[in-house]
Amino acid sequence: MKSLVKLAFVSCFISLFSVAVFADGISQDRIDRLDKTLQEWQTEYKIPGLAIAVIYDNQPILMKGYGFADIKSERPVTPETIFAVGSTTKAFTSALI
Repeated sequence: MKSLVKLAFVSCFISLFSVAVFADGISQDRIDRLDKTLQEWQTEYKIPGLAIAVIYDNQPILMKGYGFADIKSERPVTPETIFAVGSTTKAFTSALI
């Protein structure tokens, strides 16, 4: 349960960080900064794998997978990876609100 709570906070923080990074518009430097930060957080918070999609003005500006979807087989995460998150999305949504 402790790791699920940590994951919820990190997920919410990533969402809020993404909004803050692009609040004044899009630039390649800001996209690169977000990408680098996500890589650092993956290591710091020991996240085995994550995928992110940042949409700006109805266009995807960053779609990337980090780490592994399956650690044993070392199957990488891609933007198309589907994670079994159950009903935790309700908690993520309410935390963001």
